[in-house]
Amino acid sequence: MEQKRDFGRLARNALILLVMTGLIVYVVYHCLRYFEDPVQTTVAVRQTEQQTLTFEAYLFRDEEVLTSSHGGALQSLAADGSHVAIDSEVARVYLTGDGEALYIRLQSLNEKIAFYEQCLAAERFAPTYLNTLDEEIARTQDEIQRAKAAGEAVSALSDELLLLLNQRQVMTGEFADLPELLRTLKEERRALESAYAGTYESITTAKSGYYFRETDGYETLFTNAALSGASFDSFFELIAQQPQATDTHAGKLIGDYIWYAAIPAAASEVQMLTEGMTYLLRFADGTAVEMTLDRMLTKEGDERCVLIMKTGHMPQGFDYTRIQTVTMEIGTTAGLRVPQTALIVGKDG
Repeated sequence: MEQKRDFGRLARNALILLVMTGLIVYVVYHCLRYFEDPVQTTVAVRQTEQQTLTFEAYLFRDEEVLTSSHGGALQSLAADGSHVAIDSEVARVYLTGDGEALYIRLQSLNEKIAFYEQCLAAERFAPTYLNTLDEEIARTQDEIQRAKAAGEAVSALSDELLLLLNQRQVMTGEFADLPELLRTLKEERRALESAYAGTYESITTAKSGYYFRETDGYETLFTNAALSGASFDSFFELIAQQPQATDTHAGKLIGDYIWYAAIPAAASEVQMLTEGMTYLLRFADGTAVEMTLDRMLTKEGDERCVLIMKTGHMPQGFDYTRIQTVTMEIGTTAGLRVPQTALIVGKDG
């Protein structure tokens, strides 16, 4: 009996040894395979992206057209977009002459003169400002690259960079002939201004407001009052109307700083928007404006709606083209960004 127990114990120990040996071989085998085919890792970056929608927007605001008793050459005396007081002379309309051609040439000259005067101001900068100027140049170049990558407009940033580069040239003495260039441009401007001659009609304002030279014929159509009383159907009837141009305009006056962007959209696309909330809208010229969702126009059985966006902000130099493309930021998406090269496609795709 004792021999049988010894034999059973030996058999059991031999089995355990065999199993342990098998486990060791299995582990060693897979460790060797791991080192032969190392695992590649990729850093995942936490990133937040804006969710945007693109629409066609219709701009509404209250504008009073200034008119003359006759057509002719329009000479603007007030800068475009400038605030003027009551009884201000903002323009003159001459009986003869090509006012539009003169205006375009004068506007170009005024922009050049203003730009070079800003450049010349760099002469008053302290020498130590050169390092700051170089930092601003580098920052603006980075901003331009970022804007290009994001598909944003870069014209304003390019103008800023050009100004900084010219100011640097002034500070380093590389733009020594700038004063003479300015003198020549100012003489050319005086000669153009003297081309306005003869009998003219003075255009004055009956109230204060913001003066703009150009009119588009929508001044009596796309008004705040027309929008406030519009229903879903009457809105689409309104935007289908043709602008009403006039040959006797002398500019227009904006008395109310409140304006609207009316945006037709598919109701399913904008169901997450909330009335009273503020959203960022980026217009065709790249200008970003925060606007509040004032209300929505809807109609039972129609899959469309109209977003009525409201603001009291009037950006300097903004292009108020009445019908233009706009991008609205409706929210953000946060997550981990993994490079596409790190993705592994299985055999089944």
